[in-house]
Amino acid sequence: MSTDPKSGASALFALSLLLRSIPEKTPLDEQNRDLRRRIEQMVELRGVPLTPAERRRVAECDDPDLLYRWLGRAAFGGGPADVFRDDDEDVAGAPVPE
Repeated sequence: MSTDPKSGASALFALSLLLRSIPEKTPLDEQNRDLRRRIEQMVELRGVPLTPAERRRVAECDDPDLLYRWLGRAAFGGGPADVFRDDDEDVAGAPVPE
């Protein structure tokens, strides 16, 4: 675990972004757009570069459950391979609730 105060502050900021809820009254397309934006912000905050193909994958995703999964992984996972892996487990290895 890093003792760098900047990385600690970044982790807290990332967690606050992750936990900030999207109002349920928001239309699904706006919710998805917000989730996509948060995913990109999260990986940028962590200094994880996304390829154009990964950015396209995020931009084209319309599944809010998958977008939330990616957001959680973006906050706490490793690189893009961890964020966008094709399974139903979260970063810690626990199944994602449906």
